[in-house]
Formats: sequence, structure tokens, C-alpha cells
Amino acid sequence: MWILLVSLAALRTAALPKVLNYIGAFSGVAGLITVVLPLEPVGAIFGIGLIVWFTWLGTVLLSDSQPKPTRAL
Repeated sequence: MWILLVSLAALRTAALPKVLNYIGAFSGVAGLITVVLPLEPVGAIFGIGLIVWFTWLGTVLLSDSQPKPTRAL
């Protein structure tokens, strides 16, 4: 649920790349499906999607290409 909400919030604010947000949203929905219905293929999509999402998110957050937030006076 957390991945889904973070991805949807980032889509609304354009804080992260769109494809990264779509991967997170898709993985979040797959994770919610596995809670309701224990389906192994959906669980695999959820797990692999999270690995991709966390790796890409870490790369984006650690890169210096993002503008640094400034304090307003």
C-alpha cells in the first residue's frame, strides 16, 4: 500500500520520473492483490517490481541531477 501511495503522490507532483511511478503503482496494486488472493505469478510481479522500484528510486535520490530544495526566507 505504501509503494502505491508514494507512486501516486509522486505522479501528482512530478517529483520522480513517470515510468518509475508507474512501476511503483503497478507493483503496489499487485501487492494488494496478493493480500486478497494468494496468486504466485502476481506475487512474483510484486517482488520483482519492488526490486526494480527500490533500485531505481535509490539511484534517482542519490543522483546530483535533481535540484536541491532551498529554504524560503
